[in-house]
Amino acid sequence: MSENYEGLYERYFESPPLNDDEDNDDEDDDQEEEEDGGGQDEAGVDPARKQFVQTVFCAIAGITPECSINDIFTQRGTNPKLDGLTYSVGKYPSIEDHDRNFEHDAIYAATLYQDILTEYNIGNTDDAAIMEIHRRAFDFPNIEDIFENRGCQALGAADSGLMTTLGAHILHEFVHWHHLTRTPENGQIYNQLITHDVYKPNENGEEVEETHDYIDDYDRDEYDDKDLDPPDGYGPQHAHQLVVNDEQDSFRNADNYRWFAVSLYWH
Repeated sequence: MSENYEGLYERYFESPPLNDDEDNDDEDDDQEEEEDGGGQDEAGVDPARKQFVQTVFCAIAGITPECSINDIFTQRGTNPKLDGLTYSVGKYPSIEDHDRNFEHDAIYAATLYQDILTEYNIGNTDDAAIMEIHRRAFDFPNIEDIFENRGCQALGAADSGLMTTLGAHILHEFVHWHHLTRTPENGQIYNQLITHDVYKPNENGEEVEETHDYIDDYDRDEYDDKDLDPPDGYGPQHAHQLVVNDEQDSFRNADNYRWFAVSLYWH
């Protein structure tokens, strides 16, 4: 397994003992138990959080919440919830420019819209979303391209951009979509673990508090973490830093799920 995410499979899909040098602050543990309503199992993993990670991936695959990692990788067929998703290569015509993040569009592969759809009378925000796939997305290879043109040895031991694919970016956007990832089985822990407040400047430059009830893109400028690293949650290094610095933030960051899956796949 790639070294950045070594051990995370066992933490969230199995339960062997953790390393002895992984000490937890008692006060932080007590606070997390109060927030999430759970303790830790014999492996030092909160069972509710472990189950949550499983249900997110199982929900995206459209299969039973008790699924295994092998079930996910071998699943065939279409999740019926995807009927509510509209894809657009480039800009979706009905979304106005003032609702776009042009910097995001220029840098990243795709954007998911879900909360603003009622403004445009597009479906119901509970079960509909629009994914814009940007031009840059097609610069990324698919899995077959990596096998044929690079081979596994060229990927190296550490997680890196060499491992990512167009499909991995699509997975990142799927994770944002709460209709897809919130289920009856994980709804309570989803609300406790994922719902969070961010602070964004309004048109006057004043910080305004917003509540996000979906798995977000971590940005320290929008949290109370302005003096901490990483500055954002994109990429394997920053995603891993979130796990080390504040595991709570890692659950709220979509790229952590992408790199978890990418690292597992190339193991």
